[in-house]
Amino acid sequence: MKRLAAAVLVLAGVALFINLGAWQLRRADEKRALLDARERRAEQPPLAALPGQGWEDERYRRISLAGQYDADRQVLLDNQVYNARAGYHVLTPLIPREGGCAVLVNRGWFPPDRYAASCRRSP
Repeated sequence: MKRLAAAVLVLAGVALFINLGAWQLRRADEKRALLDARERRAEQPPLAALPGQGWEDERYRRISLAGQYDADRQVLLDNQVYNARAGYHVLTPLIPREGGCAVLVNRGWFPPDRYAASCRRSP
């Protein structure tokens, strides 16, 4: 009886791990397709305006917008690591010149000492 229970347990484990391996292969195919779509769309020329309803077709496309940053609503995303150093991602809303909704722009990563130095005010 113990041998039968052990055999059933082993077979269930083998079936589970085979299914998990197949799932990993399917996920790898999905990721590969996603990366291929991202590379293809990034090579296309930038859009001159924000996409409307069909934005899914324009996913991963570059966009060229002119406008003004709203520094009063800027956000620092803390505890971000880049090249093994902690720092901030600076996220700033951009108000398009043509009007419409503001767009949140990631303006880059800054180490804390660089950001602190740029915020110091002289007396």
